[in-house]
Amino acid sequence: MLYRDLILKLLLLLPPETAQNLAETALRYKAPWVLLGKYNNMDTPELNTKICEISLSSPIGLAAGFDKDFRMLDSLSELDFGYITAGTVILNPQQGHPKPRLIRDVTRNSLLNSMGFPSKGLEFAIESIKSMSSSRLSPIFGSISGTDINSIQISCAGLSPFISGIEINISSPNTSGLKTFHDPVKLSEMIKTIRDTTDKPLIIKLPPHSNETNEIDVALKLADSCISSGADGITVSNSRPVKDSRLAVGEGGLSGALLIQSTLRMVSSFRSYFGSGIIINACGGIFTGDDVFNALLAGANTAQLYTALVYRGPFAIRHIKKELLTRMRIEGIKKISEIKFN
Repeated sequence: MLYRDLILKLLLLLPPETAQNLAETALRYKAPWVLLGKYNNMDTPELNTKICEISLSSPIGLAAGFDKDFRMLDSLSELDFGYITAGTVILNPQQGHPKPRLIRDVTRNSLLNSMGFPSKGLEFAIESIKSMSSSRLSPIFGSISGTDINSIQISCAGLSPFISGIEINISSPNTSGLKTFHDPVKLSEMIKTIRDTTDKPLIIKLPPHSNETNEIDVALKLADSCISSGADGITVSNSRPVKDSRLAVGEGGLSGALLIQSTLRMVSSFRSYFGSGIIINACGGIFTGDDVFNALLAGANTAQLYTALVYRGPFAIRHIKKELLTRMRIEGIKKISEIKFN
């Protein structure tokens, strides 16, 4: 593959954040990606699905964090995502944590980041999305966060008219103030406030948890508070907190292929607890069509990826969809809706 054998090798010669910025700059130029989309986008009705009555071309979504300020939506839509989670948007502009704040683990297809929500702020994001060619956009979920209810409410109110749904990030390991919403009472208050602001589909992105009984119980209580307070579903989950002295702040979040088994376990646990009545997005370790299939089999409605786009390149979704279709044929499954939770 051209991307893996040449472009990725060249990008790996650059510092990680420099390479990321270069990719983002390229994606802000719409024209070449429209041409790519004419070749890249696959019409695959057997992968069509819905969440919250939003029609998706496939269950494969882009996770939050790649397009932080809604600047690349036109180009990303040409990469054939079923939907795009843009952001995370913060009410006021902020720089994020000091560098270095992004580390690659190429041998394990993983990344370690301590970005700290760098954001150009709500108004910039609104102006960015208003400038996009809405007729060609994939469904957009806006990822929003903040350390107080008022700022989250303002961001939701501002973005809601321009997006298909909202994902509230309460779980970034790089923002300690978010832990205020790990209290089910405080979380419930925030969700009810958002529900008074918008009727758009509302998803809460939860922190990861281990297989320990006490952590599972805490996670289920947190999710229960989400659903009982008016959220439509959950994203499971954010990056895994780790300490690493190579990062300027000494700790960050691990993402990538290493997380897949943990993600599948968490999805299965939540689906067993809630049954079929909520949306569950699997996020963490999604790299291949088999990963998507296994996430759906574990009980997910969709699967989100980010790190796979970095390592597999702009044709990642095309390849993953082909891999997913192959796995479905092997299993004797004709369409996504036939994949049933074990």
